[in-house]
Amino acid sequence: MRAFLIVVAALLVVGCGQGRSNPFASFDSKCADLPASRFSIATVPLTYTEDNSRTIDQLTVLGGDSPEKYTTFGLTTVRFSHETDIDLRIFEDAANNRACGTATVAVKLSMQPVIVYVASQLTRTPCAHDATMSHELKHVAEFRQVLDEAARDLRGDLSDAIGTGVRRAGTRQDLERAFNAQLKAYLSTFISQWQREMTVRQDAVDTEDERARVAGGCRR
Repeated sequence: MRAFLIVVAALLVVGCGQGRSNPFASFDSKCADLPASRFSIATVPLTYTEDNSRTIDQLTVLGGDSPEKYTTFGLTTVRFSHETDIDLRIFEDAANNRACGTATVAVKLSMQPVIVYVASQLTRTPCAHDATMSHELKHVAEFRQVLDEAARDLRGDLSDAIGTGVRRAGTRQDLERAFNAQLKAYLSTFISQWQREMTVRQDAVDTEDERARVAGGCRR
């Protein structure tokens, strides 16, 4: 009945370009003409599929518990991840060991795939199946809410955390490495923080009253 979370590492796709500028302009003026870094945040719409192929014991193990101690009739799994595309605009003055640049960053948050498991034994008892499914859909709703909140949080904080101004380094490669490292570290911390928040929120779905509702919903 509890949720099972999987966190996936980020995918970073980096593109670099010089952009258009006056070839006779000074290095500093080229840097000053660069547009500010921009950040966009999107989400993959959360949908789910139902899977009735696994037994109670198999779901218990999938959820990280022992069948000798626990019984799991339903389980919802998600894959919380982000895909990040980076387009760096860089000017390099190799003769003087200097480079400057800004970036366009697009982050897409996802919890796909979402799979709602209901134990195969329950397919023979429609009432128990439906009661368990209704509980798992509460987990799905909570995941959807957290995804939306995480996106709003990232949308509000990312540009301030990373910065929109022109970056400078000794070489193009140094600038790329520094930018990627900062962004990767920030997003790793962000995902970890929201993973902890999801755990708290999902645990709150599994109250004693809710367990009693599901367990007693089919009694006549």
